[in-house]
Order: sequence, then C-alpha cells, then structure tokens
Amino acid sequence: MECLKYLFAIILSVTLINNTQAQCWNLVFEEEFDGTSLDLTTWEYQIGSGGWGNNELQYYTNGSNVEVSNGTLKIIAQKFGDTYTSSRIRTINKADFRYGRLEACIRLPIGQGIWPAFWMMPTDDVYGGWPRSGEIDIMEYLGNDSNTVYGTCHFGHSPNDKNYLTQSYDLSSGDFHTEFHVFAIEWEDNVIRWYVDGQLYHAVSDSHPQFDYFNWPFTEDFHFILNVAVGGNWPGYPDATTVFPQTMEVDWVRVYQELPDVQIDGTAMLQPYTSAQTYAVSEVSGATYNWSVPTDAQIISGQGTNEIVVDMGNASGDIVVDVMTPCGTVSQSVYADISPNVLPNYNFENGSQNWSFNQFNGAYADFNLDNVQAYEGSTAMCVDVQNLAANFWDIQLGRADVNLVAGEYYTLSFWAKADQNGKDLDISFIHPTNYSSYTYRNITLTDEWAQYTIEFVAPVTLNVLLNFDLGDELGETCFDDFSFAKTALLSPHLTGIDDCLALWEAPDNTVFHLAGLLNQYTIEILNANETVISTHTNVGNSFSVNTAQLPAGRHFVRVTNQSDGSLVLQQNIKE
Repeated sequence: MECLKYLFAIILSVTLINNTQAQCWNLVFEEEFDGTSLDLTTWEYQIGSGGWGNNELQYYTNGSNVEVSNGTLKIIAQKFGDTYTSSRIRTINKADFRYGRLEACIRLPIGQGIWPAFWMMPTDDVYGGWPRSGEIDIMEYLGNDSNTVYGTCHFGHSPNDKNYLTQSYDLSSGDFHTEFHVFAIEWEDNVIRWYVDGQLYHAVSDSHPQFDYFNWPFTEDFHFILNVAVGGNWPGYPDATTVFPQTMEVDWVRVYQELPDVQIDGTAMLQPYTSAQTYAVSEVSGATYNWSVPTDAQIISGQGTNEIVVDMGNASGDIVVDVMTPCGTVSQSVYADISPNVLPNYNFENGSQNWSFNQFNGAYADFNLDNVQAYEGSTAMCVDVQNLAANFWDIQLGRADVNLVAGEYYTLSFWAKADQNGKDLDISFIHPTNYSSYTYRNITLTDEWAQYTIEFVAPVTLNVLLNFDLGDELGETCFDDFSFAKTALLSPHLTGIDDCLALWEAPDNTVFHLAGLLNQYTIEILNANETVISTHTNVGNSFSVNTAQLPAGRHFVRVTNQSDGSLVLQQNIKE
C-alpha cells in the first residue's frame, strides 16, 4: 500500500543484517488497520485533558477523533472555538514487547503547535514511576518543521533528576506531510537504534556515560502509543497559520523479533491452586510450540499453540515453551512462584524493581538500597526525607501492581524501623487515576525493626496503588520483607497458627491445603465425635485434604507439635 515504495529498502537492510550478524527476524505482531473501526482487543483510548505533563491544549476523546478506513488509521486533531480535541491510543497489556524491530508507516500532519508521536512506555514500571522505568520515542515531530523528526529515550531517578538522549533526522528532499515514511527502532538488551526508511540515524547503548549515573531501564516490557497533541512546552501553540483539522495517518504497525527475544507473558507470582492462568508468547509466523509446566499443574487448553491456559498446583516451577521455526528452536521460560505473598521483589533483593519513588511539590528524599541495615536477606529500602512540603503524601514509597477482589480479606505485613521512636507512617490503597482512598492506616514506628500488619476487606475489584507516605517528618525510615496476601480462613474454629504453618482453602471449597515445615507436626483428620479418621506425619512441606472424599458430616483438621504434643491448629474443614 502507501509504504510499498520503502519495503524493498527495509527488507534489504534486514537481509544484510541477517547475513552479517546471523539475525533472523520473525514477524510477531502486525496491525494493518484493514477494518472499519479501531480493534479494541489490541488498542485502548486514553481519555482526558489537563495538559498531560506538557501544558498541552487538547482533550483526548473516546473514539470521536479516530477513523479506520481504506486500510489506514486516522488520528484527527480538531478545533471547536477555543477547544481542541484529538486522540491518544495505546496497546498496554494487550500488545507489549521487549526487544526486536518495532516500526510503523505514517504520514504526518502539518502546522504550528501540532505534535504527533509514535512512542513507547513501560507496561509495569518495574523500576518505578517515570522516568525511572524509561520512555522510548520512536518518532516525534513538530508540525511547523515538516522535514525533521526526532528519536529519543528518556531516563532518570525522579522527575527532578532526569535526562534524555535525542537525535534528529532531516529529509534531503520532500517532507513528512505529503508522503508516508517508515519509522523504526531496533532494540536489544543493551542498545536501541533509530531508523527512518531503513536509514540509521541514532543509537544509544548502556555504555553511554549517562548510564554511569542513571539506571539503564530498557530491559522490561513496553507498549505502543500513537497520539496527536495540540500545543505544549516543546512545539508551542497553534497560531493564525494553523489549519484544522490535522490528521496523522498510519498505514501499519509491525514488530519483528529474533527467537531469543520472544518472551512468555503471564503471571509470575501466584497463590496456590490458582486456576485458569494464561501464558502466551507472540505468535510467530510458521512456528510450532511445545509447552511444559510444573509437576502438579495442568495445561487445560492450548498445547501446540502460542497460548496455554493452566490450572496451577502448590509447586513452584518453570513454565517452558519450545518455539520451533525455520530459524531454529529456542526455549523460553518464566518461573511461576507459588506463594500466598503476591508481591514480586517483596524484599528488595532485586533492587528497585516493582517499586516507585515519588516526590511532589518540592519535597525531597533519598531512596537508598541499603546493604547494611537489612532486616532479612541482604537489602533494605531506606528513605531519608530531607525536605518537606505541604502534604504527608508528597514523598511516597509505592507500588502499582496490587490487585484487589471485592469482598476478599487481605493482609499486608512488613518490617520497618525509623531513626527515632514515635515517627508517623501513613499507608493507603488508592485508585490509580482519581486517587480516592479505599483503605488508610496511620501507624507509629519505633527505632528498632518491628513487624506491622494491616487487615482489611477489599471494597472493589481493581488494580490499585499501594503508597507508604513519608512526607510528615524529616529523617530516615527503613523497610524490608513485605507480604501481601489473601487472608487465611477467618473461621471461629481456628484455634491457633504459628509462623511455620499456613492453611488455606481452594476456590472450589472442597480442598484444604497446609504448607510449611510440616515434618515437625502430626496432622490428624477427625470427625465430629473427635474420632481420628487418618493420621499423617513426615509429609514434607505440603499436605492437602480433599473433603469430597470424607464421609458425610462435620470433620476438622488438627495439627500438633511432635515434640510436646501441643496444639498448633484446629479448624473445621467440612460441615
């Protein structure tokens, strides 16, 4: 179609790369916009105004500024009086990628104050909020300079301590408004390269001196964003010469990956006996697939395809897929960690991954991975507040990966200490966009390591933010060893539990599971008359009771210490 004239040059460049570097690109994603509406299984709209951090003027609408027709996507910026509207779409959690050749064929709008972009943002912010987890601008363009585009990557420690590396590309003739052009990056674990119509014009690697100070964050999943902004700090604002409407037209978006870059997408931390978990890799043209799962897990559907559905058991282990193509065979895996604790990197042993460090309104703190004061393991997170602002939430240690299910009981526990007794800590679970609070606690810390626990019932089903607000007082607070899990059964028959034992119920209410250092216990199943039905010792680290196999009537489980016969736990398991 519109980009056909560039196809030969791009294929030639990829072929040369194959010959010189033994690369073999596999098409894993293509959006050709062949329908009559935006495919909402791949894209979603980002809606709203407020300047988007750049003092932009437009309101992003829920589809009224998007048209899909004649094989292209049109994002249309419009003016109604003093009001500007446009559209911004993204593929977050629907088409996320790490590494490969990522490209789009686009014809750009024109005019003062028009600011279109084809770019990528991190899907999970594993290194923290912007700019800690990075930003990749595959193409940015200012409508008043129609023969120049820019490729940029952003990174940093905080919004007040950040940087970027950028380069422009100028057409030798013509402009980006009258014809389609292909904008691409080739992204590896330690380098990103930018191209226009197959011509390399910019490259950034982790050996750049900037990354002696800043973290190289481009090792996680990113998603696509396509938008047309109106006005802003960089482009300036529309003037009398700017004509509306203005349209960015996209012919296609494609992703090619080498087989080692094809990653498994799926949940890495799971509660025991979680059912219907999906694991998938990008669909590689012409590939066949073979999956394997931990010993007590079961593939329910999808074996032989690029996506499987699995019922997990109680054993952690690797989810493995062998992807076989004419380029060869590669095995990829993701470790499924089965634990009641659903927080990855709960103890900072993987650095700052999954955590965010927020400072607002002039407040300032040092967020330090401390290898001296750790409560457990080798690392703690110590937050040294050096400058306060007006609000207790102006300094935050936080997470954006906490999933709640309405009506479920949850327990959050962690270890903390302050540099003085009596220091306040505010903890809240809040909505990710409007910041309304669902659960709030204020606790008082001591100057020695202590464990703190919060129990609550989730009021909503939502992925929420968990914030530890430290903006009340100057000084240092250290954290370690977090746990967030659905609360074990809250039954009046529960008479005890110790630190080495956990008891929970499977979703179907028929199987109870014990886990812990069980070899030190005697486990008995009894009926309502306290007649022992069965006795179990030396069972290892896990034990399950299927109540459907017990006779009718009330039954309970009793756990006692083998050393002294003391009762550890007793609970009804069948009424």
